Amino acid sequence: EYNNLQTIEQIVQFEIDNKTTTKKGSATDACMWLRRGLWLFCKFLLNVVNGEADAKVAFSSAYDQTLSKHHNFIVRKVVNVMLVAFPSWESLMPVFLTKHDEAEGTMKEVLMRHIKEYVDDMEPSLEKLDQFYVGNKLSW
Repeated sequence: EYNNLQTIEQIVQFEIDNKTTTKKGSATDACMWLRRGLWLFCKFLLNVVNGEADAKVAFSSAYDQTLSKHHNFIVRKVVNVMLVAFPSWESLMPVFLTKHDEAEGTMKEVLMRHIKEYVDDMEPSLEKLDQFYVGNKLSW
């Protein structure tokens, strides 16, 4: 039934039309959690690009803005414990950028430009998906 559907909006609209958005395992619910996770990642990257040098602080702030309101007390505490093991930004940089041309700048400068471009593309897509969910009175 989903075979000819090509976008997330088409899949969710199919479930709206068939009144299956609240069915266990629905694409609507899976997409909602995917959106939330992508917003977490997007906000984390925005915090980094906007100058937050401590990756733990950048992630914690992003979590507080996005997923924490959807998690219960226990899950929020588990996330706080996990942050103790969160890697430093210096150890994350080589993971995000394995090679770079030194003529383009330092590894950090090049990476920040790439992250900014990624976030600039990602944010409008997430906002559009949010508007679709809100417009159809689906859970945020």
